[in-house]
Amino acid sequence: MGNKEEFNDILNECLEKLLNRGETLEQCLMAYPEQASTLRPLLETALTAKKAMAVPVRPELRLRFQQQLHASLQPRAVQRRSPFFSWSRQWATAVAIILVLVLASGGTVAAASSAMPDSPLYPVKQATEQTRLKLAPSDIAKAQLYARFADRRVREIAYLASRNPEKAQKIVEQLDATLQKVAVLADVHKQRDVAALAPAAGTEAAKGVPAPVPAPAPPTAPQTTPVPAPTTPAVRSPDLKRGPGDSEKDGRRSELKKRLAENYQEHRRALREALEKAPNEEARKAILQAITVSQKGYERALKALEEENGRNGGNEGKNPQSRLKATPRR
Repeated sequence: MGNKEEFNDILNECLEKLLNRGETLEQCLMAYPEQASTLRPLLETALTAKKAMAVPVRPELRLRFQQQLHASLQPRAVQRRSPFFSWSRQWATAVAIILVLVLASGGTVAAASSAMPDSPLYPVKQATEQTRLKLAPSDIAKAQLYARFADRRVREIAYLASRNPEKAQKIVEQLDATLQKVAVLADVHKQRDVAALAPAAGTEAAKGVPAPVPAPAPPTAPQTTPVPAPTTPAVRSPDLKRGPGDSEKDGRRSELKKRLAENYQEHRRALREALEKAPNEEARKAILQAITVSQKGYERALKALEEENGRNGGNEGKNPQSRLKATPRR
């Protein structure tokens, strides 16, 4: 990439084309293939901000946020360690400004949280969801957000099935992707815990192995006394030390499991009610697909969240299906 001034000119031109001339993101990137990988996240952020800014906001606030957003998109000087850290902070700043921009509309965000896909506020709802995901501090926090968003997708499907079955099918696909992300994030979180403990376990085990006891020399006296064969003490499995934050992680994981199980029951009930009211075959097809996706997705997510059963000595979570059935409806 060229120098800072050159990139600023390119960014300004792309923002002008994207926001004011109606060109698509891909058209902008094709014009500058060498800078495409750097431009893409910045232009995507600008598009997200544009959707959020469609909501009525006081003029002075809008002007201030536009200026702050544009300033945040300007590339910082590359640090010697790695440009990743500079771009990470830059990205976080841009996202934070979008969040402030959305929140500046006050009650609009609260109204958008329940907006349906045919509502003018739905883009605000989507932008707010993406912002919250960007600011989530951990994988398990992201998984909790995706679980909440899955609940929203189910409500949208039930709403759209009789009004716009084709659009409902697209929301079903989003529901499937959302539940897959819950499973992946939960599984990655668990793998990181295991990976963090593995080196310590190996070190402790190595320290716990005593040196072999050499066999005593055979006696030379005529009357020999039987000497037991040398034995090597069994190595006890080391107790893996848990960090101060592990209990909190376990609690958040358990909370997520509980929410998923409750959501599954509620969503199954809501979708079956929508199925009974479906006015035509297209609506029934969309709802039946949603029921299948919901069941498989929740089972997959709960399976990924299962902890090793030996720690609790119980059978909780061995069978995700039985866990779902055991959860009372709300």
